[in-house]
Amino acid sequence: MTINEGVQFYLLVFGMLFFVCIQKPNAVVLYFLFWVLLAFASVNIELSVDYPGYIAYFNCSVVDSCSDLLSKRVESSYIYISRLISVLGGDGYFAVFFYICVSIFIKVLVIGKSSHFGIALFAYVAFGFFVHEMTQVRVGLAIAFIWLAVLFSARRRMVISLLTMAAAFVLHNSSIVAILHFILKEFSLNKYAVVVLFVMAALFGYLIAGTSWLSYLDLSDPRFATYLAADPDSLVSTPQFTVNVTIYMVSILLAYYLRGGLKYDRFSEASLNLSVFGVLIYLAFYWVPVVGLRVMELFTSFMPFVIAAAYKRSNSNYIKIIFILLVFGIFINFFVRNISPFSEENEPVPFDVSQSRVLNFYG
Repeated sequence: MTINEGVQFYLLVFGMLFFVCIQKPNAVVLYFLFWVLLAFASVNIELSVDYPGYIAYFNCSVVDSCSDLLSKRVESSYIYISRLISVLGGDGYFAVFFYICVSIFIKVLVIGKSSHFGIALFAYVAFGFFVHEMTQVRVGLAIAFIWLAVLFSARRRMVISLLTMAAAFVLHNSSIVAILHFILKEFSLNKYAVVVLFVMAALFGYLIAGTSWLSYLDLSDPRFATYLAADPDSLVSTPQFTVNVTIYMVSILLAYYLRGGLKYDRFSEASLNLSVFGVLIYLAFYWVPVVGLRVMELFTSFMPFVIAAAYKRSNSNYIKIIFILLVFGIFINFFVRNISPFSEENEPVPFDVSQSRVLNFYG
């Protein structure tokens, strides 16, 4: 990544600070930001370490003999979308652009429904925009539909909620874990209970790390089997207490402190429960390469809404500044660790079309 690329990333994130003062946006602000983020992503999309892999996936999708093998690694939805785009005259770039465009559109609209639009937008750009909309595009679009599912659930529109949750699963099969929302939304925790849960999960992960009991399970998903077989010292492994995890924990505990006995709105409460669960899963299963991290990423994608609710509730400018610094800390962590905000592991999607080696890799 060149210096100019680094500068523009910083300018985008700092630029979001100008919108922090906006609690409820109008349509003009929403569409302006949608086009800004879409333009940024479309111009820089080829910098993503996963981009060549998605182009390879696209090229394979339009060839019957190759797509049959690819279907064992990638959701059929990506193959069919790629084929449709190919029929319409598009290429791999447009397939990735489609995922990005729809995802950003949905997410900007949902962020507009948050307790405090400005800080939620800032957190989204720092937490997930570079990882999901510009790298893990299938997961990114699936998360957009999960956001919709939780929002509709909070508004008691359960049929639409279930349909959008199903759409998320079709887009990326890892979304199946998000169905836990319908159980987690019934829980009501306080700051003391959350501290105890964090400690217990951390102790569990610390004590069981390095054991091999999962290797005895019959796992049909080849990607999951690949993760379990990974070397604990490889790039796909992460420590238990990363910068991101620490920031999530501090933000969650601050949110509970500011919440007190007066609950947030239903969507914010659901986001808080999901974020807590994501951190708990990571603390307990961080030692399983990639798996704990991916589950946490999915659930903590709701952190912007947690921070928005706490930010709005706080009457202290100092607390609000702390939230802004915590959010920016996530983005800084991407640069310090990877010299790029695109991928937390800084690894490409591995797929060699010419040799059809799909089964030897994870996607």
